[in-house]
Amino acid sequence: MRQALSDFTGRATLPVPRSEYYRLRADRIGFVGAMSDSFFVGVADTIAVVLTVPSDRVMLPELAVVARSKPECKLDPESGSVIARLWDEARKTLSTTVLSRANVAASVEATTYRRELDRSFRVIKQTSSTQPMFSGRPFITAPPEFISEHGYVQRGEDESTYFAPDEQVLLSDLFLQQHCFDLKAGFGETAGMLGLGFKPVRSREVSEIEGVLWLDQESAELRSVDFHFVNVDLAGAGDRSGGHLQFAKLGNGSWVVGRWQLRTPIIGTIITNRTRLAPKERLDTLMGFVEAGGEVLQPLSATGRPILSGIAYDSSSGRPLAGVGVAIRGTEVRTITDSNGAYRLELSEPGDYEATFDHPQIRLLLGTASTSVHVGRDRVSHADVAIGPGRRLLHSLCPSAGPTAGEFGLITGRVVDGATKQPIPQAMISVNLRSKATLRPGRPAEVGPRGISYTVSASGEGIYRVCGLRLNEEVRLTPERGTKLGPSATLVVTADQVVVVKDLEVPR
Repeated sequence: MRQALSDFTGRATLPVPRSEYYRLRADRIGFVGAMSDSFFVGVADTIAVVLTVPSDRVMLPELAVVARSKPECKLDPESGSVIARLWDEARKTLSTTVLSRANVAASVEATTYRRELDRSFRVIKQTSSTQPMFSGRPFITAPPEFISEHGYVQRGEDESTYFAPDEQVLLSDLFLQQHCFDLKAGFGETAGMLGLGFKPVRSREVSEIEGVLWLDQESAELRSVDFHFVNVDLAGAGDRSGGHLQFAKLGNGSWVVGRWQLRTPIIGTIITNRTRLAPKERLDTLMGFVEAGGEVLQPLSATGRPILSGIAYDSSSGRPLAGVGVAIRGTEVRTITDSNGAYRLELSEPGDYEATFDHPQIRLLLGTASTSVHVGRDRVSHADVAIGPGRRLLHSLCPSAGPTAGEFGLITGRVVDGATKQPIPQAMISVNLRSKATLRPGRPAEVGPRGISYTVSASGEGIYRVCGLRLNEEVRLTPERGTKLGPSATLVVTADQVVVVKDLEVPR
């Protein structure tokens, strides 16, 4: 079978291997397809075939159908079932993405990143780079035949290899034969989408993946694929290890894997014995995670103007941060980040700009956040922002911490009205420390049988900061407004979380 994408005039060229009778099928994402009559092509023939594609949209099943659906294993795409129809629409986007690679390779760049995370997904280290996507493929994985025989995870003595499914793996007959499919209703971030769930058939004994292909309920376009690893021991981290593929349509009509992410565990080995007389055993233990991914940068907007794009994320968890206001200083150009923490700004001309970022968490911890960036002509520029508590904030938020900042932590937040949630300026916070050893020199305080107590005052924006708190010791905070007290909060700062953010409420 030969395939090609039509150009902007609707034309496509398909070479044929030999003299034979052929039929053409035209597919359009979200619409009913069309099939030609049989026609003969000779050795030296060039045949023009006109196909009229109907304008009838594909209607995806309603949620009531999802609830009544039964899983189908070793899916037959020609069966005409509800699940087969949904797969056919997913197939169109996957096939178009494969066929788009030649167009994409010549025109786009990709920003890739690698993050090291601890077991709580806090970012320990991150690197990133931007480079042309010469192959048109955001990442390279193993062929379907290799994965079918050996699985998606190869555990080794010193290192392990993890494979994510690309479009060709998902399109393969082997994938259909080795998985069962069912319908899923979207919720949360996938609300308004219809899912095609997949999991390996019971006879599969190699490492596998389980997940969902998410399609837009209205357009029938494949939006994303979520998956995690199964049939393999990953020190209890299998359901937290996996990946996400997000599909995007470029301005020239090509389809790409616009964003991708693969999270894999870092597994160490400990030697222990269960009892004093028992022999020593080697046990796998989860040390953290490695997260690798990226985003395709579109070369131009539909209007031909330069683009600034990026991602805002919480550096303490590594997760994207939605609702961040992004603006270009001195202009009216602004937007907010989406549920993936991503933003995209169209600029009037290339040049040097200052991008500003605004979010309650930014105002609380940093006051303001901005970055200078050069936006070139005929390309996409990238500027990410990392937001979150960490040791690097201690000196800026608590200037008096001095060289001992590594031994102490900080609690910060807002004091707000319990009814309106609006900040209370100059509110007082009573701080009670259970251990007398926690008191740092120079701080006025009362020493009592239950420890030491002192007060701090919130700013005009209702922001308070309690600096110099010893790690791993309880601190009780009680907000005050006049004669009214708010509920107390008992908190602990630790080496992993030296800055704790907590809002306090005072009733009216």
